[in-house]
Amino acid sequence: MRYEFKARQCRSWLDPKWGKVFARELGEALVTRCQGESGVFLTLTYRREDYEDARDLYHRAKEERHVRRFIARLAKNLGTSLSGRWLCKLEFQRGGWVHWHLVVLGVGRIEHELLERTWGHGFVWIK
Repeated sequence: MRYEFKARQCRSWLDPKWGKVFARELGEALVTRCQGESGVFLTLTYRREDYEDARDLYHRAKEERHVRRFIARLAKNLGTSLSGRWLCKLEFQRGGWVHWHLVVLGVGRIEHELLERTWGHGFVWIK
């Protein structure tokens, strides 16, 4: 018996070709979802002195669910539900340190002091 093997493509974010395809599709979906919505763009960073090293920060941010807890506290402080109204992306800096980019839809102006107090792990930039 003779077997034939079909070549399969690796459809993964880690594949250089498919990663770009997925990123483009995600970007297009994001533009469609946000069309006509008001909102804010946030960058959440960390005080590095609070962590042993970049790896410690990465693991603690994941285990302690920093962003989810931030969104829950922010929703409570704003007195509104943010369920399904936000998305985030983890970004690595030089040396492995991380920060977050968030889009929060359906909200207007948020006081910077409120954001930093709600985040509590470092600094917040808002657009």
